Amino acid sequence: MSDLKRLDYTEVKLIATIAGWLNEVLMMSFLKKQFFITGFPGFIASRLIKRLAAEGVRFILLVQPALLERAREEVEQIARETRAARADFQIVEGDITHDDLGMTTVELETARRETTNAVSPRRDL
Repeated sequence: MSDLKRLDYTEVKLIATIAGWLNEVLMMSFLKKQFFITGFPGFIASRLIKRLAAEGVRFILLVQPALLERAREEVEQIARETRAARADFQIVEGDITHDDLGMTTVELETARRETTNAVSPRRDL
């Protein structure tokens, strides 16, 4: 007779659950983080993005319509300085004071699905 213990259903289920968690943790460590950041190209957001870009983070940047051109220029500069891929920066036109941040349904759903961290620097806090 074998010394191996027969596992009951509860023990098998627990082992499967733990294995699933471990797999999730391992997969998360290999995936790039994606930050959703408002306030770009403002002072605080720009410095935060520059620092995170050097670490290989991807971004969804919510930018007010009047600041789009400045945001594009600053992204190009940050990408050059940090050697980050330009594709890691997605600029989305919007405004935190509007419903759904002024984003289209597709942009909003994509941001919800792909964002791992969100930051909204504010001057008045």
